[in-house]
Amino acid sequence: MRISDQVALRLRFLLSGGTGFCLYYAFSLVLHATTTLGDGPCATLATLAAIPPTFALQKFFAFRAKGDAASQGVKYVALQIVSSVLIGSMSTLFQRVGLPSWISFLFAGVSGVALSYAVQSSLIFRRR
Repeated sequence: MRISDQVALRLRFLLSGGTGFCLYYAFSLVLHATTTLGDGPCATLATLAAIPPTFALQKFFAFRAKGDAASQGVKYVALQIVSSVLIGSMSTLFQRVGLPSWISFLFAGVSGVALSYAVQSSLIFRRR
């Protein structure tokens, strides 16, 4: 892949991943404000709720991946389940040390985005 292709891929990932992150973040804050759930469960549920639109953006816009959407979708959902556990655990930890929820969701979500890019680019939507 040429350097300009790599830069374009990363920019598309930032746009689509950023949209997915905004969905996750908004869902987390809404759940936190409207339920009695702790930060961990709010972040976990929000991560899972953002899966469908974010998968579509990643497959068709960011990575422009060809191949079996069902197979890629299963891998993507598995990644997001792992990511939701990571994000939820981090949010719970941050809440225990006294960080405000909005900071907890932000730090945990950014960690999830970094993990997501690494796995998607190398395993799920890998270009041969």
